[in-house]
Amino acid sequence: MFHRLCCGLWRRHLLTDHKIRSYVVRKSHFCAIKLTNKRLIRVSGSESFIYLQSLLTNDLRHLLDGEEVVPRSCVYSFMLSSLGRVLADIFVYKAKILSAGELILEVDSSLANALRRLLICYNINRNISVEAVEDIDLWALIPKTFDPRFNENNDFVLQEVVSDDFQLVADPRIPQMGYRLLTRIGGKRFEDILGFIDDKRIDEGTVADYHTYRYKLGVSEGSEDLLSGFYYPFEMNGDYLNAISVDKGLYVSEEKTIKVYMKKPIIKRVVPIEFLCNQSQLARHSPPPSTQIRSSQMRNAGDLRNRKGVHGIACLRILSNETPVQHKDLVHIQSGLPLRTWIPEWWPQRIDRIYLPEVDYPLNLFNIIPVEN
Repeated sequence: MFHRLCCGLWRRHLLTDHKIRSYVVRKSHFCAIKLTNKRLIRVSGSESFIYLQSLLTNDLRHLLDGEEVVPRSCVYSFMLSSLGRVLADIFVYKAKILSAGELILEVDSSLANALRRLLICYNINRNISVEAVEDIDLWALIPKTFDPRFNENNDFVLQEVVSDDFQLVADPRIPQMGYRLLTRIGGKRFEDILGFIDDKRIDEGTVADYHTYRYKLGVSEGSEDLLSGFYYPFEMNGDYLNAISVDKGLYVSEEKTIKVYMKKPIIKRVVPIEFLCNQSQLARHSPPPSTQIRSSQMRNAGDLRNRKGVHGIACLRILSNETPVQHKDLVHIQSGLPLRTWIPEWWPQRIDRIYLPEVDYPLNLFNIIPVEN
């Protein structure tokens, strides 16, 4: 179960053995959104788990039943390039609706084919199969009314639901992101999923609603936000979003991730932003992604990642000489529009730290026994 939030602030050390938390919301409606911008990939076979464990940044042992780690039904992770940069963010599901040895990967639709080909290319003599999923749909369940401090009122809880045709799991990143739903044929429409959930105070939303909600929280997701192959996992708040494990063992670019972790602190991170203008001005200038933002303290504060309306996310410099930067008078350079940013409620208090456990490496990685002549 998820721990309750204290003082409305999400203070979490992303230890591999931290407990799963319950998602608690006020008695407002939920919003069910069919994520048509995502695709599902099935990885099956007797070696599917070992194969994915060697590629992804998070520890997939959480999907197993055991005492070493707290078991979960869903894990959030990154897939990195050989240079240690994020290629894709991936949700990995172990569901009752799947056969034994099967795992489902949720990925941005624009990256699905490329990721499937990459998984096939990486496979060398392993007993695995990689294929697109057509018989399962994906939904997100989020609070309809945005309130970053909703966790203070513990007056409503949704329990995880598991059946042969339906699985409701807590979003593995932060409690404010709600739930993920996997539904088979028969749960394709909004009306179909209401029969699986006890609470009927659920409205239907759009993918645009989902993006706007994420941007208000400062949560990046998908290829347009992460810009495949450009950012390091810590710049995408991988440690805050429970996407990285540094003691799981080897995976692609693990050594580069460890170097960044040891060097610390992280100078730039993804943060929420809001344009301080009306909709007509915003429509006239239409600030595009990957364009620069400056502040009064420095010429270049960072770059705009993406937006929906006035709300968006940007990768901005948050530290200067290990001191938090107070961004004032932020301006989008290309459009000249003013904007503001803030530290999200769910961030830890010490933004100059990386929230991962210290790694206890042995002094000798190999025990070399001298051979007598």
